[in-house]
Amino acid sequence: MTDSLERGVSIALGDATDDYDIEGIAAALREQGAQTVNDLSAEDFWALVSEHEVRDEIEAVATVKAIADRGRQILAEQAEGTTVGV
Repeated sequence: MTDSLERGVSIALGDATDDYDIEGIAAALREQGAQTVNDLSAEDFWALVSEHEVRDEIEAVATVKAIADRGRQILAEQAEGTTVGV
């Protein structure tokens, strides 16, 4: 369930909410004693937000999946005897 602090973070991030760990940001804000996103300076808020970016993790997962897919393709080609080179 999304609480008011998580909603505030989502509103502040706008269209970029998928790129960040909203729950993690809200938890970090709470640890600093914040009850709203406005309880921190803009500079501190955005520094905290940047520490919770998940885009790198998403891109890493996509890369691993692509490598695994290529590995499966190579194995299938080898089984069929159609592998030209790696």
